[in-house]
Amino acid sequence: MSPKNYIALSTVCKHYEIEMTLFQQLNETGLIEVIEIQESPCISEDKLKNLEKMLRLYQELEINAAGIETIFHLVDRIQNLQQETIDLKSRLRLYEE
Repeated sequence: MSPKNYIALSTVCKHYEIEMTLFQQLNETGLIEVIEIQESPCISEDKLKNLEKMLRLYQELEINAAGIETIFHLVDRIQNLQQETIDLKSRLRLYEE
């Protein structure tokens, strides 16, 4: 693991003016994966997009970590159902022709 692919959570906290406790809660629920690099908690750069979505929900809509977990779970289920619908439609087209 190379440190250049990770962002320190202290930097994210300063940028978004947010407490470290939110990241601890998101890590406990499994929404983010916090990795220690040189004794500093960090998050992978490729997970930053989802983290920014979570921070917007937290700051703008005042949704707590449990609510964010629920929202992300439901969005994931919707995406899975949409993909399943697409797959079933393509299978159905085989029989229509």
